[in-house]
Amino acid sequence: MGQTLSSANPALQPIFSRSLTVAVWYDFRARYHDGLKRSGQAFFILCAFLLTASETPGNFVDITSASGVRFQHVASHTSKKYLPETMGSGVALFDYDNDGRLDIFLVNGAPLTDPTPKGTIPQKTGPAHWNRLFHQKSDGTFEDVTEKAGLSGVGYGMGVAVGDFDNDGYEDLYVTAYGGN
Repeated sequence: MGQTLSSANPALQPIFSRSLTVAVWYDFRARYHDGLKRSGQAFFILCAFLLTASETPGNFVDITSASGVRFQHVASHTSKKYLPETMGSGVALFDYDNDGRLDIFLVNGAPLTDPTPKGTIPQKTGPAHWNRLFHQKSDGTFEDVTEKAGLSGVGYGMGVAVGDFDNDGYEDLYVTAYGGN
């Protein structure tokens, strides 16, 4: 891969003057503390890993706000504790438009009723539950192109895989979800 965010954006310049690698991870907040149910959610954090020959160990710097990535994973919390509630969501780093820059696709959950009637398919009731596609611009920031790409999703999203399924030269997404893939 070897792709990093661009250093063309002045807001990101101090970070990228020494940055070679970008790391992406989810910070899963505890759902239960002292036996009480909490509003556990996953927050997307984009960090630049700063390391030079004279510095060890490296440092992580949170650049989420400066990058333009706005995402918060929404998980339902029911008294039944259905299997999809216990899982995090997927993330894919891929070049969706073949411009040579990595874009970010994030999978999101959906509301579940409590209890959920047998055969019910969860519905993404609004933008807060949509999957998200962030296109990396030439300045290293990201723009939300979810609606433009038609990728808001259906069902309770759980994972994603990337591959050129139809051999057209563009990477395709396979999104797994309770309620349809």
